[in-house]
Amino acid sequence: MSRYPHILGGRTIVVAGGRPGDKFVAYPVEDPAAEDGPALMNWVLEIRGPRPGEATDGFHRPVAVEEALAGVAEWSLPWIDLPELIRDSTGIHEFPMGDRDPLPRWSFGQVTLVGDAAHPMYPMGMNGGSQSIVDARVLAWSLAHHDDPVRALARYDDLRREPLNQLVPANRELGPEKIIALTEEAGGPVPEEHATAVSQGYRQLAGCTTAVLNSRDSWSVSPVSP
Repeated sequence: MSRYPHILGGRTIVVAGGRPGDKFVAYPVEDPAAEDGPALMNWVLEIRGPRPGEATDGFHRPVAVEEALAGVAEWSLPWIDLPELIRDSTGIHEFPMGDRDPLPRWSFGQVTLVGDAAHPMYPMGMNGGSQSIVDARVLAWSLAHHDDPVRALARYDDLRREPLNQLVPANRELGPEKIIALTEEAGGPVPEEHATAVSQGYRQLAGCTTAVLNSRDSWSVSPVSP
């Protein structure tokens, strides 16, 4: 986190770079007190590390300012003074992006896995946290519709595991952010039909197309009377 003057319009999210391991992201987490005044910003710098599926370490490792500055040494963005942004940070930490190979099962009797415990994935397409919320929704629905908790967890497993097991490797291939990588490779915009195919294909894989959402039964659970 860093206090930094308005970037562009003040509520702008900056995503610079293409492939994972070569990207800078910054976004405000509060409105500034005055126009063009400092606002609390969160920023992320991606650098290359272990390959997909490999073990990672260094979670929440404190990073010295000098190390972070070295990471942006070759970066130049016209509307952000990156060294100033980094030097004004309240703290810098390393959070390796990692995933695990898909699992053959999540549920074991009366125990099951949810969220990152079941399907840790690269954060592409805003699906890491979003899919965890869907897990919880489907798990609650399954428990509400089965008197036997073992059957309920098995049903949750059947509904969620296979779709997520397809999403994890898709995120290794950049998911919808593949459009950014293709643009970088082409040195300019990719054909609209190609970009649409990538985007729609990922939406379908994630189960969030308009047609799917409008046709699927609700996962809502009726409130329990006290």
